[in-house]
Amino acid sequence: LGAQRVFFSGDSDVLNYNLYDATAGYQRQLDERISIGLRAIASYADYRLGRSILSYGPQVTGSIRLAENLQASGAIGLVRTEQDTGTVGGRDNSIDLAFDGSLCQTLANERMCARASRRTQSSVLGTAPTSSSINVDYSRRLNARDQLQASFAVVTTGAERELGFGRRTFYTVAGSFDRKMSDRVSAGVNLAARRLNTVGPD
Repeated sequence: LGAQRVFFSGDSDVLNYNLYDATAGYQRQLDERISIGLRAIASYADYRLGRSILSYGPQVTGSIRLAENLQASGAIGLVRTEQDTGTVGGRDNSIDLAFDGSLCQTLANERMCARASRRTQSSVLGTAPTSSSINVDYSRRLNARDQLQASFAVVTTGAERELGFGRRTFYTVAGSFDRKMSDRVSAGVNLAARRLNTVGPD
């Protein structure tokens, strides 16, 4: 269960909203390497002026250990999205395929994961119903005090006709260095760069 309040700077609070989400699941271990399960997801974004977005759906989940230090997991299912844009836009309902998968390798001092997903947007009125993403994360413990992390992500959204946007692709590169100063204190530095490409509208 979760809840958050999202707000934007400026004089108007039309874009501000409350977001509530919940996930429930069941996992069964078939043997030492394989597990399968089911989960249900739901989220509700509540805007002013009678506007809202409700998303919910079931998913099948699975995980398999390919080797001693290599793990693959994923989920696939359907998500129904119900948008109520108030008196101006009315209601819009859609059902979309959603999935996510990951492949992670864990060694003594380092970990690398590759992830891919296709999901339904659930919190922004008028946005494209789905987005696809690819992420690669890497972390390495240099010694007992220092750790290095790096990540690369590509996220693509469909055309947003209501807002006049075409297909958009975001590229993000990030890195961080952390040092443990004591048992209670740590310090670090983070750097990130982001690029946006837009094509369209369709």
